[in-house]
Amino acid sequence: MRASVAPPIHFTITSQPHRCRFIEESLRWLLLHQRTDTARLVVQKATRLNRVCVPESCLTQAQRRLSSHRDDKANFLDLMRLKCVRLLSFNLFLAWFINSAIYYGISLNTSGLGGSFYFNFLLVGLVEIPGFLLAMVLLEKCGRNKLIVTFMIVGGVACFLVPYMLKVNTIATVSIAMVGKFCISTSFAAIYIYTGELYPSVLRNTGLGASVMFARIGGVIAPFIMMTSSILDALPYIFFGVVAVVSALLLLLLPETKGRILPDTMSDIEEFLLKTKRQPASPV
Repeated sequence: MRASVAPPIHFTITSQPHRCRFIEESLRWLLLHQRTDTARLVVQKATRLNRVCVPESCLTQAQRRLSSHRDDKANFLDLMRLKCVRLLSFNLFLAWFINSAIYYGISLNTSGLGGSFYFNFLLVGLVEIPGFLLAMVLLEKCGRNKLIVTFMIVGGVACFLVPYMLKVNTIATVSIAMVGKFCISTSFAAIYIYTGELYPSVLRNTGLGASVMFARIGGVIAPFIMMTSSILDALPYIFFGVVAVVSALLLLLLPETKGRILPDTMSDIEEFLLKTKRQPASPV
């Protein structure tokens, strides 16, 4: 399966109890559950919409390859069992925690930026829209790793500059804070895709769920981080700036997933993480 982009809204749609008719079931899932006829219809619809031709033999080969992994299972402990997966998980957990902490930290501190609280609160919500849209575009053009790393570093630098802008004027302070929120919104949207593509199929739901858990912890701790301003006014933003840059640099240790064949089993993940060379995409 070729690594591709799915807009963040899909997470909301697919979580509903009723199946959305516009979103087809995963080909991998259909083939693993022997629903070959349904999988063939999905492929035919995709080829018709994209005006390409996929040989019938490709579906047969994919089914044969996936059938050998039908009984493979993984649980939460597998996130820590292999050294490479353990390091991957710690790296992603840190990135999710920091993205969420900065996201909510900036959102909950609009009154501390100066000027109108209501106008700042409006801006902090509006900047998310172009951030999400930009993530959808750049994920395919620039890849996942570079996008997240770049925007986390820029967002971290912006956070670091916020307390110094307070000494200049309100417009400069609000502007640089909105740059930070825009960048973190973009990286936060992209990391959903990146995390799902890094974990193998048997561990993908568990890995993504654990990552989201650390994001929620970051969101809970964010108000307490902002309260450290009672010690030093600039401390919360300095902390956000430093940890964002550190986490972004650590993400450089992870491979790019764009255009690569994604891992299916625990036996695939070690080679996937260590092999940085771009692979040709498989048809399924």
